[in-house]
Amino acid sequence: MSRQLFIRFPLQPAKQIQWLLYDKQSVEQGYIEPDQLYTLAATSQQYPTIVLLPGQQVLECRTELEGNSRLALKALPFQLEEQLSSPIEELHLVYSNIKIGQVRVNLIKHSLMETWLAQLSEAGLEVRACYADRQLLPGNRLCAWTEADQVLIQGPDSGVTLPLSLLPAWWQKYSAEQLSKSDSELCTTGDVRLTLHTDNPEIVDKLSGEIQLQPPVDDLLLLMATYYKTENCLNLCQGTYRQRDRLLSQLTPLRWPLLLLLMISLLWSLSLHTDNRYKQQKLSQYKVAIKEQFRQSFPHARNLVRPRAQMQHQLQQLETRYQQSYLLQGIYELNPLLADAAIKTTRLSYSNHDRALQLQLETASSAGYSRLKDSLVIQPIAIQLTEPDQRGATVHFKLNYSLASMHQENRP
Repeated sequence: MSRQLFIRFPLQPAKQIQWLLYDKQSVEQGYIEPDQLYTLAATSQQYPTIVLLPGQQVLECRTELEGNSRLALKALPFQLEEQLSSPIEELHLVYSNIKIGQVRVNLIKHSLMETWLAQLSEAGLEVRACYADRQLLPGNRLCAWTEADQVLIQGPDSGVTLPLSLLPAWWQKYSAEQLSKSDSELCTTGDVRLTLHTDNPEIVDKLSGEIQLQPPVDDLLLLMATYYKTENCLNLCQGTYRQRDRLLSQLTPLRWPLLLLLMISLLWSLSLHTDNRYKQQKLSQYKVAIKEQFRQSFPHARNLVRPRAQMQHQLQQLETRYQQSYLLQGIYELNPLLADAAIKTTRLSYSNHDRALQLQLETASSAGYSRLKDSLVIQPIAIQLTEPDQRGATVHFKLNYSLASMHQENRP
């Protein structure tokens, strides 16, 4: 169980306010003047704060409902109106969940609720819940606790806080009503009992019936904190007086900018996702294209596992062969010259014995022949050209290239 701050207000506003920081036991507690309530603000912001209002200001009752629907709950204020001395419009009403056709109701005047909450707000306190103080007392059986000039009564059915002088009259009326009920929930033997925690002999002498006396409780607030269970209490901070989280209140003005930022983030994430999918598709296409190009370029290669690495290996092997082959070097040197002159090769022959390369060439005009001849003058290579032979629209001639002589000239 985490720490909780309990603040109990007295009936008279001028009296001191009792507070308790509780974590399975009292961690720290004390009394403060009403104008010093702000000193608990830091603790209130750090721990859940439970505010206990004077029980005499909160009316509690159980009411029969005609049905278990929401419509029955909406009619509840009109059902209670005849039993109240104040107009229903002046009262703040909270109720529990419906159980066996009954609902538990708490009522407090709007003016009182607004006064308490205004005092807490001015002091900077953050309230988690607000209850009538007696509701935190153990209520598995009918018990009463005297405190100064008042008595707090809590039982399974309901509870009430009275001036101590009215306890005998209340007890006489209550016990008579309970004994008249054949389905009493308080006593299976037909008796109604009250467990009274007091050290006041005068009030005991005025009570009749089954009274079980117990020693008074020195610290009622500590007892309330010990037995505190949310399911046994009705939080008065509901509806109009629902307390909003401080952080949420601070973020409320920023809700639209935050929503816009969220939308931008979502769109940006979607854009990244779409872009990533596009790149993944392009990468897959590149990989397929690389594999296809590899198979076309190296049809005899097998076991294609890493196309890029295997292609680099094949190219290195080709480069090594090129360096060792006269024919490949010769073709590599001639190719740009022929392409520049727009000359087409129709036949190629090579003699490995004397390293002689012979090409049969054709061009669309004699200008191509002249351009090749001029290129050979600028770049002297051991090449011989035959005289051109005009055959219709094309010019035919031969090219003889002695590769052996070239390599002898280039040898250091």
